[in-house]
Amino acid sequence: MWYGGLFRYVDGALSNITMANSPLPSDSINALHVKGNALWIGTKGGLVKREGDAWTVYDTTNSGLPANNVTAIATDTYGNMWVATYSASDPPDGSSQLAVFQEGGVVLDAEDPSLPASTHRLLPNHPNPFSETTTLSFELTTPADVRLRVFDLLGREVATPVRSFLSEGRHTAQLKATGLSNGVYLVRLEANGRVDTQRIIVLH
Repeated sequence: MWYGGLFRYVDGALSNITMANSPLPSDSINALHVKGNALWIGTKGGLVKREGDAWTVYDTTNSGLPANNVTAIATDTYGNMWVATYSASDPPDGSSQLAVFQEGGVVLDAEDPSLPASTHRLLPNHPNPFSETTTLSFELTTPADVRLRVFDLLGREVATPVRSFLSEGRHTAQLKATGLSNGVYLVRLEANGRVDTQRIIVLH
């Protein structure tokens, strides 16, 4: 995270873009992402789009963003822009959520609202943070094809601890920190067409 706003270098001149001289909702910058002609900025106060001289700010009051603290932005091979947010107000350790952002200020959670109530639950990993190995746990209320994957904050898949058909009940999987750098990662549980995400921390 950078706390001093944005810096822009043009024709040998360096300028500092902050809340004081722009529509930025926060000087805490978490992520930058270029898509087409637009620069997308993840801040602690919302998601910002700058295209030319036009600025658009999306937050929880004018879009479906799960939280205003946007920690990462990435575009997949299908052109979908993924946004990761973090809310410190959710006990006990805060919560992270992944969402697909669509133009017009609509954010779709990675679940289909037309589906029935959730048939699974992703539980807190232990230990967290971890330096060597952590146990990932989840519960299924019905049998399901399950994919349990781990992503970095750039949206890159770094591990797939589970990919199989499982019976109902509680299940666990081990995740080793080998090859993972220090930082925050997102665990993504997919089952029966629904998705749960959770933040984990590697600290060597």
